[in-house]
Amino acid sequence: MSRSSVAPAAQRDPTESPYYFGKLDRTLAERWLSGSSIRRGCFLVRRSTSEPENYTLTLRCDGEVVHYQIHNHGECWYSIDNGPMFLGLNDMIEHYTAVSDGLPTTLKEPYAKTCNMEKVTDPGKGNTMLHTACLSGDVGRIKSLATRESLPKLNYWGRTAMHEAVRGDALPSIVKLLEVPAAEELLTTPDTRGWLPIHYAAYQGNAEITKLLMKNTMTIHQKTGDDELPRNLASRMSHVQCSIFLGLTALGMGDPTQLQLRSFPWYHGRLTRASAEFVLQRHGNSDGLFLVRQSGSGSQRDCVLSMGHGGLHYHYQIKADSMTLKYNIDDGPPFAGLDALVAYYSNKPDGLAQVLKSFCLIGKDTPLVGGESNTSMTSNAYQIIANNGQGGPSGGAGADAPGSSALNIIPEQEITHGRKIGSGNFGDVKAGVWHKPGSPPVDVALKTLKDVEQQQSATQEFLKEAADMTNLIHTYVTSILGICMGGGLSIVLELIPYGALETFLRKENKNRGAHDKWVKDGYPYLFARQVVEGMDFLEMKRVCHRDLATRNILLLKHTHIKISDFGLSRTLRPEENYYTSTTGGKWPIKWYAPESVNYGKFTAKSDVFSFGVTLWEIYTAAAEPWGDMMMADVLERLNDGKRLEQPARCPKPAYDIMLKCWAMESVDRPTFKELMSIFDPMVPSSMQKHVL
Repeated sequence: MSRSSVAPAAQRDPTESPYYFGKLDRTLAERWLSGSSIRRGCFLVRRSTSEPENYTLTLRCDGEVVHYQIHNHGECWYSIDNGPMFLGLNDMIEHYTAVSDGLPTTLKEPYAKTCNMEKVTDPGKGNTMLHTACLSGDVGRIKSLATRESLPKLNYWGRTAMHEAVRGDALPSIVKLLEVPAAEELLTTPDTRGWLPIHYAAYQGNAEITKLLMKNTMTIHQKTGDDELPRNLASRMSHVQCSIFLGLTALGMGDPTQLQLRSFPWYHGRLTRASAEFVLQRHGNSDGLFLVRQSGSGSQRDCVLSMGHGGLHYHYQIKADSMTLKYNIDDGPPFAGLDALVAYYSNKPDGLAQVLKSFCLIGKDTPLVGGESNTSMTSNAYQIIANNGQGGPSGGAGADAPGSSALNIIPEQEITHGRKIGSGNFGDVKAGVWHKPGSPPVDVALKTLKDVEQQQSATQEFLKEAADMTNLIHTYVTSILGICMGGGLSIVLELIPYGALETFLRKENKNRGAHDKWVKDGYPYLFARQVVEGMDFLEMKRVCHRDLATRNILLLKHTHIKISDFGLSRTLRPEENYYTSTTGGKWPIKWYAPESVNYGKFTAKSDVFSFGVTLWEIYTAAAEPWGDMMMADVLERLNDGKRLEQPARCPKPAYDIMLKCWAMESVDRPTFKELMSIFDPMVPSSMQKHVL
């Protein structure tokens, strides 16, 4: 089988394809394809059990079942053995459907289609009578058939009766099954793809069924065979209501009506009793000092008021009525919200040890709750912050790692939000003003998280970016001032008044002759020198930027730039020399080095390659690298040794530097420190004062 380049087709999610079966066991796959009714060319694709990043093609041919390894080369490129590479599994399947190209036969028909997997309801075709009754909503038959001996019996595809009831949106069947003795087993037994009933409910977007299942068992943190949580599935299928509910519950926020909790500075999310007492003690444990935390028992909306008085700690259970959604302490009056409850007890004790006087600000000395995954969004923030420099989520270590300084928490009332000035990886960027007590107002940029219902992983990535930037203090790197937890998570940054270099260059290009003069005056050399010094600093801090481009370089003034947007950055631990990405998403491939595109490998040298493209942008007034060329064609050109052409306004010495940065082998590229020395004599003497 010869290797060739294949142009990509429109990509679809392989998990939605009829041929894909997730982490299906090899033995079961062989059993399915060995059936007497299975024809030559029938196939399925499954996750490799020995190498999870790869897949396996299982194929029926000439009376036997054979298996072929599908290699994942990174960034959605796949091949079978040493055969041609394809951008996506769907393209690969389409190819082998047309030609065998080394396989013993062409791919004829997916196994799922052969079995009519999604529509079978006949007990003779894979379902038991109970499965069929659940699909049709025949509650009377369910009652007579659902004995402990028959549960949780699986159908031909490894699904329980509860699976089928959920897949059929048969609410009466689900309610009846929840009444049987084996209900817990029905809810917690996965099918052959690793899917629980709640995964199907989330995938189909049925919020009512999802809530019902959650009331009976906490399975929202269980992953499918492809490592997807229920909220991931709901989000992927754009089921907004279901996604919001699952996301907030997973973050410890409970019902969506309690969304306002995270904006209260006294609400600490999920803390144990001991942790709450630790926080009170660290805040002085003065009389009337308090915090509110999520209860470790009861419903997810129940809370605990922890307070200090007379040197002791008191804990009062706050119950949330499931019908009225109101809160009360013991026999005290009910309140529509926790804020109203706190306000009431701030004026009169009414059964408490005393009135509430002051609160523990969330974040200050808040300990981590080891092993608890169901933390609140706010608790996640401080878990990430506290872990910086200690092998936590930021990946830093020791004094050389970003985030070893404390991250400043800015109260919501001190921030005024202004107009939208841009967009980032996680959401909008707005102008704002920080009214710090005792100081003059400061203009700031507010980088916001799009929606609070985003997945927990997105929240952690957003906060990781903030934590990673905390210790990155440099003249040519954007500074973080802190984070604001109210009204939506925001990273508070210094405001760079003249915006992105990309925008500036394009405006200059529209002004006849302005960009030509700007280049002739030597500004590209000045800005290039400043960029490489900023990047050298990041390299010393062991940070891979991964998205260096003119859109992420900001103009503080006409002679001073700052590197920004660390949404794709990664921090390397001291023992690491490179970072390998294992996640998807939108990558700026036209700025990426070959090893980054081919293998997902990122180092300071891959950032050097991106700098070469950034320098090319500067001389072309921020033109699109490679124009409208397809990504696969760009990769083919890079692998063939071809590079971007010399811009018309670019002098040969500058283009020679670009070519050095674009060397195929990373070891042949200069370091940022070497680039600093190269650019030093190239900066005009009149601008030398603007270089450190």
